[in-house]
Amino acid sequence: RAPPTASAPLIPPPLSLPAFDAALAASSLRLALIGMSNTGKSHRSAQLAARKGGDGVARFGSVCIDAEIPAALERLEVAMPEREFEGETAEAVMARWMGFP
Repeated sequence: RAPPTASAPLIPPPLSLPAFDAALAASSLRLALIGMSNTGKSHRSAQLAARKGGDGVARFGSVCIDAEIPAALERLEVAMPEREFEGETAEAVMARWMGFP
């Protein structure tokens, strides 16, 4: 993909409602939930992934980047801290390691 320019900005213009509906119907709509830590992005993503259309087919898949980061660091052999308690998730360890709430 070419780098953004004045004629091809990094952020595309907003979709019209008909364009949104067409992309959703064609299964080509992609959403990225971006925001501060602990604001419900993963929760909303899971809700969207659980919703099904009138035909009973899920309309959205979900990729949890929070879960991908520890796996990538493990592949790079970056030493991660130990879990502080039984059941602490890899995401929680990562957040604590990075100093997030």
